[in-house]
Amino acid sequence: MQPQRWKIVERLIRQIEGTLQGTKGRLVLAIAPEPLEVVLYETPVLVKGQPPQNPLRGFIQEAVSVLKQPTAAEIACLLCLPTGVVEIVLSDLQQMGAVVSDMAGRWRVPEGAPRFETGNNDPPIWRRTRRLVCYWPERQILLPILPRMRLRDLVELDIHKLQGELAERYQEIASWSEVEGLKRGCPATVRILPLRDEQPPPANNTTKSSTSPDAPVAKEEVLVTRCRLDVIALVWASLRSGVWEITSRLWSRPVPPENSDGVPFAPGEPFPGLALLEQLLVGGSKKPSVSELKLDDLAKLFSPNPEAWRALLDEQDLASQLRRDLDGESPALLVAEQSQAAESRRWIGLPTRLSQQARLIGWIENLATTVE
Repeated sequence: MQPQRWKIVERLIRQIEGTLQGTKGRLVLAIAPEPLEVVLYETPVLVKGQPPQNPLRGFIQEAVSVLKQPTAAEIACLLCLPTGVVEIVLSDLQQMGAVVSDMAGRWRVPEGAPRFETGNNDPPIWRRTRRLVCYWPERQILLPILPRMRLRDLVELDIHKLQGELAERYQEIASWSEVEGLKRGCPATVRILPLRDEQPPPANNTTKSSTSPDAPVAKEEVLVTRCRLDVIALVWASLRSGVWEITSRLWSRPVPPENSDGVPFAPGEPFPGLALLEQLLVGGSKKPSVSELKLDDLAKLFSPNPEAWRALLDEQDLASQLRRDLDGESPALLVAEQSQAAESRRWIGLPTRLSQQARLIGWIENLATTVE
């Protein structure tokens, strides 16, 4: 990792320093590869999540069951609500499959429908929203970057219509199965929608209505651009039930023009495990790593052998200045003790044999302050 890249990493760490304790874990590693060539799709997707806490859903679904195929007006009369409000909630429930209506406007709860209650245990729902999908063609995976960029940011990156090779790639992403999508970086809570067939539908068409949440997407709805993306991954470890878990978060931004600081880095959603980190170490690199170690060797940091972690360091001269601290309260697992540490310099990036693009992260502890 070049010194100027470490300076960026250090700035990011200082920004989140106050959140590293407790459930956020303790910093372990930073990876800063060369900028990646990616494709950005700003498109409608389905996102799985908990519905807004709205007790009306439970009341109205229960009223449908009690009244036995009532109309919206009959439900409104029972609950002393405006009919318009009831119709809005019924339409919402219908999209979730919680109620259905016949041609006469009478409602019923179908067998196996999700049940909405007035408490906090409502079933999850899929809702349609717009997301920024970042595809890395070199590794054929999605990157967990900031879920939504401002339209102005995309315009500055020169957006295009979805066509040709980029449309084919989009269709390939949408065709991934859930299992394959998880392997390629698509969260289980996000579903990429297929493109709409450009041919006019037949008269007896039975496909999904264009107003359905999971209806296919028209090409005109998708904004697309190629982009060189500057990414930095920060990795931390959290002790849960006696087991150390590795979690990472990817900070990213479009590569700024020359002589410009560019826009700030923005964090994406956290991701568990090492799969994406391995891709970052392999892809986007002009020179292959000469490391004899694999990313799995990061487990040496937690080995019962108190000296095993030292094999991760590329410069063994630094090892004598460090100690591993699994039980303390420092914000990193590796600690460097100095008698007069500069207040502005609290973190140290340690070259590691894992990769030239990665550094182990150490916390500089001021012994004078500790003694006091």
